[in-house]
Amino acid sequence: MSDNKRKSGSEEHRSAPKEKKQRYGKAPANSKSGLPKEGKGVLVTCDANWERVAGQEAVDLLSDCWEKLNPQTASADRTAPASVALQAELKEAEGQASRDSRFFWTKLDIQGLIFVKMKTEEGKPGPSKLVEHILREISETKQMKSRHCIRLIPVEESCQASLEQIKELSKTMADSVFKGSEGLKFAVAFEKRGHSGECNDRMKVIDTVVGNIEQPPNKVDLTKPDKTVLVQIVKNSCGMSIVDNYHKLKKYNMRSASAPEEEGAADKAKEAAGGE
Repeated sequence: MSDNKRKSGSEEHRSAPKEKKQRYGKAPANSKSGLPKEGKGVLVTCDANWERVAGQEAVDLLSDCWEKLNPQTASADRTAPASVALQAELKEAEGQASRDSRFFWTKLDIQGLIFVKMKTEEGKPGPSKLVEHILREISETKQMKSRHCIRLIPVEESCQASLEQIKELSKTMADSVFKGSEGLKFAVAFEKRGHSGECNDRMKVIDTVVGNIEQPPNKVDLTKPDKTVLVQIVKNSCGMSIVDNYHKLKKYNMRSASAPEEEGAADKAKEAAGGE
């Protein structure tokens, strides 16, 4: 009997470190229904099976950008009391995101796709501004800033993946940008992942969004839009944002933006597309 107890205790002792090791580096959550409710942030496409590493890369990338655009806020964060910093380190070691963290990533149960949720502040840059800034830097320097992240897709607002809710959300967002304008050219970029419901029909979703934008004075222009409405259907959720320079910055693909263009290739491509 004592042998059995010793054996049991020995097995328990051996299994404990393995269990503890598995907790390290876990994402804060694993959303099986899609984007977190009312979640502002960034969808990140990445190399398959590298979601965990890509998640941390994306958080670092967005955090660095935030500090560049908000140096005073970043300085205040760095001078936080030692006790607060220690607690944050302990939570990070346990694979848990602090509630006070500005960014944390979550799994979406879709291979090659994660979501970085962002804690926004009034008057500070949101997901769209951060992503555009990152892509502009990459496009200008031709230096890739991440090994496993591929595209950064900002999400300013989200709702359930239904035509009714998309109509309601897109009207609110469209009015804030297009209503009262002197005339903007726009396009709608639609992407769908892991969804088989009523939003499976691409044109129905696009028509729903376009119907909420005043025309005229605004008009559709698929070649050189001033604004692009991004509609991301992820399982049972829909993320949306209205962005600038989406096509110019390679559809926010970091690898494409960092790739050197062959001499004359860009001009030929523009001519073929009817651009300047």
